[in-house]
Amino acid sequence: MPLAWAHINRNRDKSDRFYPIERAVAEAVGKDVLPVSEDPGKLVQLLNGVAGKVDDFLNYGIRDFNTYEVNGASLKAILSPVADCLDGFRAFAASLRA
Repeated sequence: MPLAWAHINRNRDKSDRFYPIERAVAEAVGKDVLPVSEDPGKLVQLLNGVAGKVDDFLNYGIRDFNTYEVNGASLKAILSPVADCLDGFRAFAASLRA
């Protein structure tokens, strides 16, 4: 890496909130040794946007995986007909697990 770019990477590492995890993994087993499925540093980066996807599903609808267009109703819209009787819905949902 050219010396001119070294300060950019050093600053990026300090601002990346997951850098301590990546550094600990790199010190323990080496950099890019583990597959992504076993590397905690990479897994935590993949989970970064999950909360927004869950919020989308709950409030705005189901999205197509490829186009991100809404192609189904949100959980809030689905449960709106039983919103006044959630105890009955809870009993129904619990009975499915039995």
